[in-house]
Amino acid sequence: MSDARAVATVHTLKTWPEYFQPLLDGVKHFEVRQNDRGFQVGDTLRLQEYDPLHQRGYSGRELLRTVTYMTDFGQRDRFVVLGLDITAALEARERAVWEEAEK
Repeated sequence: MSDARAVATVHTLKTWPEYFQPLLDGVKHFEVRQNDRGFQVGDTLRLQEYDPLHQRGYSGRELLRTVTYMTDFGQRDRFVVLGLDITAALEARERAVWEEAEK
């Protein structure tokens, strides 16, 4: 699982609303994904909110998160847990608190 690659990759991924919102709120710091893209630590995930039950599908909301940790321990075959950098999430959460306080 540790192929060295010189340049990090950006992976654009659909993310259902029930998984996207906790990422946006800064309370979820991981993704469980099938490793069909060769994910590696240092890669960036472009997570786009996608609702398969909605006619348009994509909401237009997206997040960028950097993969900081990766393991396949305890996962189904070919699945991995991707630990995500929480810095952006914490900054967004703090910004939301300040915006709410200013109202």
